[in-house]
Amino acid sequence: MPLDTHHVADVTVPTTFIWSTDDIAITRAGPARCAQHVSGPYRYVEVAGGTHWIPEEFPQVVADAVIEQVGAVNSDISS
Repeated sequence: MPLDTHHVADVTVPTTFIWSTDDIAITRAGPARCAQHVSGPYRYVEVAGGTHWIPEEFPQVVADAVIEQVGAVNSDISS
């Protein structure tokens, strides 16, 4: 059954998509398609050699991405 995306609103909040090159569950098309449905700030982080379990394998990459996103949002709010 195809997904009818005409009834789904774009994501308007800041979004970070962290994807790994050896992910067997999500292809490279995932981040590209995600970006098409985000009207707010969108950031793509690619992890070379990671699998589907990025938080377990690369916790510092995930933490850095979260900290950077929060920092960007905070600076936008205070401007």
